[in-house]
Amino acid sequence: MTGNPTSLDHTLPVGQCVSLKENTYHVTLSSGSLSVQKEPNGQGILNICDLKGDELLRGLALLFESSPQLRSIALNDLFDESLNDIVYANEDGRKIVWRETLMQYPQFWLTHTRPLLPHKAVLSKSGYHPMRPQPQSGELYRRHIPALRQEISLVGLDIEQHADLFSKWQNSDRVAAFWDQKGSLEEHTAYLKEQLADNKNQLLIVCLDDEPFAYIEAYWAKEDRIAPYYSVGDYDRGIHMLVGEEHHRGAHKVAAWLPSVCHYLYLADPRTDKVVSEPRADNQKMIDYLQKHGFAKLKEFDFPHKRSALMSQLRESFFTDCF
Repeated sequence: MTGNPTSLDHTLPVGQCVSLKENTYHVTLSSGSLSVQKEPNGQGILNICDLKGDELLRGLALLFESSPQLRSIALNDLFDESLNDIVYANEDGRKIVWRETLMQYPQFWLTHTRPLLPHKAVLSKSGYHPMRPQPQSGELYRRHIPALRQEISLVGLDIEQHADLFSKWQNSDRVAAFWDQKGSLEEHTAYLKEQLADNKNQLLIVCLDDEPFAYIEAYWAKEDRIAPYYSVGDYDRGIHMLVGEEHHRGAHKVAAWLPSVCHYLYLADPRTDKVVSEPRADNQKMIDYLQKHGFAKLKEFDFPHKRSALMSQLRESFFTDCF
């Protein structure tokens, strides 16, 4: 279904509609609807609502996701007990739901969840670090991208399904200029098996409308080669990334997949407060993309094999300013 073409211009999944008319946002789900009056400075006031429980949370999340300029919603007398844990009551007694609070609820985007592994430090060849869960397979995350009118998904890499794609992408001259991993399918399969055998890695295939187009190595930074180069936290995550399909390159596609990858990492473990990356120092295009989406360039440093830029993004600034 589509929203108002003169306002939000969003195509949404079937059964959902978000529109803006005469300074009022309208959200419709199959189970009901809500309306929010638009106020100055990114604020809104909930004035009509017949949604309850998880459906109310889903409706508010859909509105925030479709309207990035909306930062908070005051509930007035339409408070529902399902919001108890995420409502902030200010000094005037106003009950407020903040965008960055609701966007950290995993159930609306994670398609495969599991309990957090309790914190237990262990000593391994990678140093002293928390015990890590095994990497996951299958679809892990899905999000509708209103600007593209498509859905992005993150899938845990499967050797049988994805090794051919990975090999094709690595043998592209454009990718090889930065990854330097041209080789045979057998060599690339062996590399992926080695990465999957290490619990510090979660290998991801990024898809748009279920078409694979990019590869992400998400890793726990404390066990990675980057750890000695900054004050690493127990639950910091890092990312290596490549876009393999030429027709999915460009800033508008980066604006869909890069925040989605970071969103997934923050949702997968609420103890993760930082995501880092270390592109080659002369890869200015990637550095610019990272900076545009909330990463700060902390410094340049030398790995044994390359000079890198240390890029760092904080959970708080990501949800407040970038998502």
